[in-house]
Amino acid sequence: MRALLLFVLTVVTGFAPGFTNAQDKKQPKKLPAAPKGFDVRRDKIERGKLETVEYDSKATGGKRKMVVYLPPGYKKDAKYPVFYLLHGGGDDETGWQQKGSADIILDNLYADKKLVPMMVVMPNGFAQAPGGKGGKNSAFEDDLLKDIIPYIESHYPVLAKPGQRALAGLSMGAGQSINIGLKRMDVFTWIGAFSGGGGTLPAKLNDDPVSANNKLRLLWVSCGDQDKLMKNSEAFHAGLEAKKIAHVWHVDAGGHTWPVWKNDLYLFSQMLFRDEFKLFDGASLANWDKTKYGGEGDVKVDKGLLVLDKGGPLTGVHWIGPALPRINYELTLEAMRIEGLDFFCGIGFPVGDTSASFVAGGWGGGICGISTVDGDSAADNATATLQKFENNQWYRFRLRVTPEKIEVWLDDDQIVDLEHKDRQLDIHIAMSLAVPFGLTSFETKCAYRNVNLRRLD
Repeated sequence: MRALLLFVLTVVTGFAPGFTNAQDKKQPKKLPAAPKGFDVRRDKIERGKLETVEYDSKATGGKRKMVVYLPPGYKKDAKYPVFYLLHGGGDDETGWQQKGSADIILDNLYADKKLVPMMVVMPNGFAQAPGGKGGKNSAFEDDLLKDIIPYIESHYPVLAKPGQRALAGLSMGAGQSINIGLKRMDVFTWIGAFSGGGGTLPAKLNDDPVSANNKLRLLWVSCGDQDKLMKNSEAFHAGLEAKKIAHVWHVDAGGHTWPVWKNDLYLFSQMLFRDEFKLFDGASLANWDKTKYGGEGDVKVDKGLLVLDKGGPLTGVHWIGPALPRINYELTLEAMRIEGLDFFCGIGFPVGDTSASFVAGGWGGGICGISTVDGDSAADNATATLQKFENNQWYRFRLRVTPEKIEVWLDDDQIVDLEHKDRQLDIHIAMSLAVPFGLTSFETKCAYRNVNLRRLD
């Protein structure tokens, strides 16, 4: 996915969201509650600005209002992504401000440097067609897509692209976000449902989960453990898992109440509009877990390096943090073999709805390539090359995955250029636990540093 997922990364926010994917067997970690005072107005910080905007709605045949939050330091000559934040059935466009303290939560996050600068638009989710046709919110989809978004994009300096729009809401707003957002992934690619999963999957997800994984950058589903809608949210989560659609599943402590939704906003907003991720912070194993291959060596952080001790035969770590892209991304890292004679840089990585692996220094110390391609391992397919590696020397690897190709560079030289359309890809059976992303060595002690990922789209 895009995807996911979340976030947000420990190097940005210090926590590891419960990203789930059917290929990742580990149970997701529970997210912590927001810190005490996260929704309390602070003194001596720069604040965003709230505006109440009146606009003409063709969908309803009248004038309507929405609340717009402009981030601290807002400039008219800059360009901003937009987060459309929807209220529940007991409120209107003022709900998130008056009851949810949205502007205070966002101001505090900006003060802590935890948000990408964005505009937040809080519309009225009750929209009825002229003449009272349909239900109380039956015209909201048209109002959002044909009136609200065009107004925002013609009156404010925004980035008018699907990758720069987010849609999320609570309860009724969660249902609207799912029903509209997942139907219109050409408009929104960051989608969140707080206490309102809806139970069944929309047709587009059921019919084409691969396309959904490729388009979505984040799909967040959450609910309080005492919420009356928990069963529906759990069913929606289970449906996503069954279709292998990457998402963040978060269970909070509480019911169908504002403390839960405030925490959702605090967590979800930090994941939005991030295209570059520092996966290893040089100080901890945050967002990583030791892979239980059996016979694995020790895993530690030493002097800013991620060190895998020699295993019998494998040692590795795998990603348990927020959802990361499954297609259209580039992963870069530096790896060093310290001792041993086999692969020191084994990377498990997603390719859309499947996975593959890259190894450097395998099969006796020199083979590099992708496993598996049409059932053949790296030593036996056309991606194989023979390289010379010295112990205690750093090598830079760059892995690029697009819908058309898998490409790998060793330092400045391209060593893999695989067109994978109509090819059967799979992760090598020995590294099957290195998902969704994993780093692995074989009978070799190695170290990694500068592990980063960026989206290409």
